[in-house]
Amino acid sequence: MTKEFIRSIKGTQDILPGQSQRWQALEATIRNTMDTYGYGEIRTPAFERTELFARGVGVEP
Repeated sequence: MTKEFIRSIKGTQDILPGQSQRWQALEATIRNTMDTYGYGEIRTPAFERTELFARGVGVEP
């Protein structure tokens, strides 16, 4: 059985605990500014390879 290495998608990265608070503060500032000018939020889909989660919950190929 060959192990496949799962790499992140080019241009993406995880936000780790040490960085989360700074990102949340920036997001709050942007959200407040956008609310002031009448803009609404758009949520785009999150994506990950199925294999990453299938392996994590014990599904065998």
